[in-house]
Amino acid sequence: MKNLKFLYTLLLFVSVFGFVACGDDDEKDAITPSNNAPTIEGIWRLDIIEEECDTYTVFDKGMAIMFAIGDKEYEYVEYVEYTYDEKKQSLIYYYDDGPYKVNVLSLTSNKLTTVDGDGEYAIWARYDGSIKDLEKQYGIVDKH
Repeated sequence: MKNLKFLYTLLLFVSVFGFVACGDDDEKDAITPSNNAPTIEGIWRLDIIEEECDTYTVFDKGMAIMFAIGDKEYEYVEYVEYTYDEKKQSLIYYYDDGPYKVNVLSLTSNKLTTVDGDGEYAIWARYDGSIKDLEKQYGIVDKH
């Protein structure tokens, strides 16, 4: 009888503390992206003063638009696909002649610092306006 009472007490103890772990702890531990986390998507201006033209890159869902603006006109416009791996901190552009990888040294809400395989550093500043704002700023007339 004593053993049976002990067994019931042990089962009661196990059942009470055994179900405690079935709460919503898993939801608290899940990794969810923060709305405040910096993202690479957007318009970035290459921060080099000695260039004759201003260079920009627009990152948008796997497509990068790279362009330079000179004297009231686009110097070039290039469209390439890209992938960005936040964990590996790598940014890969896919050109016709093959991929071009750069390492992302830092990414904040307004600054992107990269280095390529040749050791060339680039510092980019986020541009908060739109492409239309840029065209207006540089006096580019829309020919459409």
